[in-house]
Amino acid sequence: MPYDYDEYLILAKTEETEGTDPTPAIGDAVLCVGSPQWNPLAANWGDRELVDGLAGAKKQFSGAPHATIGLSVELAAGGDDAALDTVPHWAALLLACGFAQTVTADTKVDFAPVSADYGSVAIHPNIDGVDGRLLGARGNAVIEGRAGQVPRINFQMMGLRQAVAAAAQITGSLPAFAEGLPVGAAETTITIGGEAMRVSEFSIDCGRRPSFDDMAGHRGVRINRRRMSGRISLDLPTIGTKNLVEEAAAAGTQAIVITHGTSGGDIVEITMPAVQIKTGQFTDRDGVLAMPLDLQITPSSGDDEITITTK
Repeated sequence: MPYDYDEYLILAKTEETEGTDPTPAIGDAVLCVGSPQWNPLAANWGDRELVDGLAGAKKQFSGAPHATIGLSVELAAGGDDAALDTVPHWAALLLACGFAQTVTADTKVDFAPVSADYGSVAIHPNIDGVDGRLLGARGNAVIEGRAGQVPRINFQMMGLRQAVAAAAQITGSLPAFAEGLPVGAAETTITIGGEAMRVSEFSIDCGRRPSFDDMAGHRGVRINRRRMSGRISLDLPTIGTKNLVEEAAAAGTQAIVITHGTSGGDIVEITMPAVQIKTGQFTDRDGVLAMPLDLQITPSSGDDEITITTK
């Protein structure tokens, strides 16, 4: 019998010790959207270049074998209006992308970048009994939103590979998940320098570029460098209200705030206090004068170029 791809389950849990499996349970399930992209054996394949008197291809060796997985989740808060400090199910993944988490009791959960002491996550994908694990996993996150669609966080993760084996999926009741809300006027507000904008789509790249090291004395994933960037497509505001082109020419920075959701337990707020905007060419959005903005997301006074808040 072939394996059923639809029977896909992914568990993710923060590791106390990098590379040591914390054994996720059903309560650590991640509700993914779309099709995860799991590569259980990624490696740097190299030629042996043997001189053996034979024509034809030679066997290769696999250097630095590891595993990768790409997956997407809906950008949604914890979903409990009676407990606004409910941690969203994707938190363990974001923490492994160079973020730290701060819980304010009964109020909110904040995620902000860090420059040291990076966390790691154990990821357990299982497809109809085909089981594999990534330990010591780290990666990058990209947030994307488009009018009329539910915004997503796209994760690209890399970790120590464990042997693929046959193992039954963990059973039990999945935890409660908040349903994401489509981007629209009723649920989404985006301001640049305090002025509300008409935005058709946006993206934020958290700027990590994970690398896998396998050398004498060390084997694992590092995410040392951070260069956050983004893009917003908007209808051009009236010049008297906001002259985006001349503000870009001045090469200054200003705050951008994205607020998605209006009810307690459903709100995700993304605050970037010091963003340099770079304008592109004017475009035609169904007869409306529009323009893309590239975003250089810079720190203001430390690890503060972005704060993601759920509440």
